[in-house]
Amino acid sequence: MMFLLFFSALAEEPVVEADAERTQKIWLDDDLFVRRDLMLRGLRAIEGVDFTIPKTWALTADPMVHLRLAHSEALLPERSTISLQVNGQIIHSARLDMDNAVDGEIVAQIPRGVLEDFNTLQILAVQHVTDACEDPFDPSLWTRVHADSYLSFPHRSVPLRPDLSQFPFPLYDPLDYGPVTLSVAGITTASPAQLSALAEIGFALGRYADYRGVSLIEPTDSLSAADGHLLVFGTPAENPLVGQLLGAELPGAGEGMVAIQANPEQPDRAILVVTGGDEAGLRQAAHALATEDRHELLAGSRARIRSVADALPPASRQSPLPLPPERTFSLADIGIPDQTVRGYYSAPVSISLKMAGDANPPLDGARVGIDYAYSALLDNTLSTIEVRLNGVTLRSEALDEYNGEEKKRLWVELPYELTEPTSQLEVVFHLFPNNFNPCEYVSDRQLWATVFDTSTLEFSRDHFTDLPDLSLLRHRLWPVSTDSGSVVLVTDASGSPESAAAATLMAAHLGAASAGAAPELMATRSRAGLLAETAARHAIVLVSSSSDPTLQDLYDGRSANVSGLLDRTLELPTEELLSAKVGAAYPYIEQLIHPNSPDQTVLLLRASQPEGLVPLVERLSNPSTLYFLEGNAAALGEDGVVQTVHAVDPIRVGTVPVLRKLQMLVRESWLCLGLCLLACAFLLANLIRTWAHRRGGQV
Repeated sequence: MMFLLFFSALAEEPVVEADAERTQKIWLDDDLFVRRDLMLRGLRAIEGVDFTIPKTWALTADPMVHLRLAHSEALLPERSTISLQVNGQIIHSARLDMDNAVDGEIVAQIPRGVLEDFNTLQILAVQHVTDACEDPFDPSLWTRVHADSYLSFPHRSVPLRPDLSQFPFPLYDPLDYGPVTLSVAGITTASPAQLSALAEIGFALGRYADYRGVSLIEPTDSLSAADGHLLVFGTPAENPLVGQLLGAELPGAGEGMVAIQANPEQPDRAILVVTGGDEAGLRQAAHALATEDRHELLAGSRARIRSVADALPPASRQSPLPLPPERTFSLADIGIPDQTVRGYYSAPVSISLKMAGDANPPLDGARVGIDYAYSALLDNTLSTIEVRLNGVTLRSEALDEYNGEEKKRLWVELPYELTEPTSQLEVVFHLFPNNFNPCEYVSDRQLWATVFDTSTLEFSRDHFTDLPDLSLLRHRLWPVSTDSGSVVLVTDASGSPESAAAATLMAAHLGAASAGAAPELMATRSRAGLLAETAARHAIVLVSSSSDPTLQDLYDGRSANVSGLLDRTLELPTEELLSAKVGAAYPYIEQLIHPNSPDQTVLLLRASQPEGLVPLVERLSNPSTLYFLEGNAAALGEDGVVQTVHAVDPIRVGTVPVLRKLQMLVRESWLCLGLCLLACAFLLANLIRTWAHRRGGQV
């Protein structure tokens, strides 16, 4: 049995006074991830948006909803309304008239009494264009709520009472908005133990933050200069802030200590101290805090770690999870629960199929079995279920039982040419009431359909691809996302605080992108021969100096093709493709096959100065940057500009099964297909002749 021994310090940190009142705007698009305008169509339409109240907010007045909208000018203002409700309680109603048909605005007050930690704002539109015969699918029945609408929250920050029993709060508040903002503090030259501890905690915070992400700001050596939560890591001898914060209560040899407190200079920010009497103590302090089934036992403002057994990092928060390696699995296995939709304009049930970047579905045999149910009294001549893959409809079937279905399965083949490592499967229900009459108003809320989590996917995969190919990074940073292998993070040889911060941020990106239960992540300073020593791992090399020993190893071995920042060169082992002096030292990313292992890759991220490493790593969490990455190298300019280079012939990594090669050959060659058909006909004729001969007949 594994044990964790610790004790908490008796003295608690003083509570710091809260700051002044402020008003925070929470935007539907940037903060609540409403990527498109909300369209409310038909006679009666509902759209919902979820929002939270962070733990650190004390509301000083009722929040306000500010909705920007437009609607059809054909709507009858006497009968058309828009209503807002929060957590099931109506808070506002207004007419849809000519005053708000274009660039309209609805401002409504949310009573604080209806709010909880997790809340839902529902927007309900009742729309009419005539008093007589009215088609509920009339295209003039619409209202658009713009995604740049927002909610405003007047509040004061609650004084922090940090307690290790609440970790990862307050560094990560599950109710807050935006990325987790951190700063590395007090590091002058990062030791291997400091890098290891920062990477381990960064990876764990990346797992907690998930899609919100982690943001690292400029390292600091001052408590007052930070604009985020502070990470104070290292032994007392390595980091002077440790002694300043902990006083005389320092760990002994072989001991670790973790502490959390409010920043006395910024009361709404926290300081996390991870230290040890020596390197071994520092490493075990970080391990105690960064593993999911260990830190739950910690309590108080400080804890002294005497020993900690090996354990796993926090589980991935991705939803849904990547597809498991098994050929057959259910929606429940990837974290998708039962889902019910209602009404004429019911939203599709979306199922994200996330695979590794080198996953190739079979040419035939991949299919999904949708388990579904639907309500009674549907119009069986109009109501259907439709299945789409990446926007292409694959199958449609009538919902033809008058009394509905409790559970039925629909099998749909998934064409390999439409399936990508990141694909979107959609199940769309088109629901019409029985005896549908466009001139008769009927509520559509009794129309429902459900997709069950027992729905099954049969999905074998062959693993092969051509590398280098930076475009594969868009699939959860594949292949360095540590699901199928281990990774070494290489910082600059000097151990600068900027490279330590960049390594922490890169570890957080990997934590969010990966889903493996036990990834292997190592962080170390650059040195000659490091890649040869770690040839079994993918490598991510963070470089800001031309004299970096790992960079020199890559150049000397003719592995890296891009060199220089102002005097920039592009060369292959046999020829020079470009030599130029450029006007701006833009950072760049290069991917190459590991010089010491054909099964691993090296991802080289180079900036002109140490201060440029964190912004460069930050670009890897930007979907627009990932979208434009391709080839073997890319220069990242200002304003999101990405310039890619295809200067290296890709190499096949992985093995294509023989049967798949034959299938691909037959599919891609009409001549081969014709020969196969002739061969099959010849064999069939011989079989018939042989059978007839044995029966004594003639053919």
